[in-house]
Amino acid sequence: MAIFKKNLTSKILSGEAIKVLNSSDQKEKKILEIGCGDGNITQFLIDNQLGNNQFYCSDISEEATDSAKKNIVYDKINIKAGAFFDPWKNFHQSFDLVITDVSSISEPVADKSDWYNGVTSDCGENGLKNVKIILDDVNFFLNKDGYFILPVISLCRLDELYELLKKKFNFVSYSEKVEWPLPEFFKKNIHKFDHLIKKKIISVEYKFGAYLAFTKVAICHKHNNQ
Repeated sequence: MAIFKKNLTSKILSGEAIKVLNSSDQKEKKILEIGCGDGNITQFLIDNQLGNNQFYCSDISEEATDSAKKNIVYDKINIKAGAFFDPWKNFHQSFDLVITDVSSISEPVADKSDWYNGVTSDCGENGLKNVKIILDDVNFFLNKDGYFILPVISLCRLDELYELLKKKFNFVSYSEKVEWPLPEFFKKNIHKFDHLIKKKIISVEYKFGAYLAFTKVAICHKHNNQ
């Protein structure tokens, strides 16, 4: 199974997550990363944290969690294999910050890309299948005043995602979006993606002979009365 490594999305996630982590008081916090891949986001947070926090990581791929265990150098870390929140359901633990980088790209696009070589994206046509599963449980696992951070990639149904987050959290803010050119596979298969664009299942722009997507990050705050 493929192991997801550092890329543009994980870089943006890392930058926004460290702002949240270091913005409040420096009492020990508990941070969970779902879909940790090789552990690069958690290691970045460990290296740049102002406090001395407790970290937890999980991934559906045992190959990924084995890689994360080798890559992450820290004594206050707990890494488990399993899908979404499953590894923590019998752990009686809640978190101050939950970060996820699980797949959220329209499956017809993902299937034509090489991003998921060795692994099924399983995101559904609108790209939100996995995000919805996480959103169903996230508030149960968040402490009062906790934060949930996830990527927003324009290759999913954006209006539906925005509405889901608005319903789930009192406060949602977004980082600046970063545009990036889609690889050649997209242009070659554009006849298969036209209906996704017309139905606004994905949002892309055509400029200078290339199709552009964008990535940004949603920072969701669980208010203490939730």
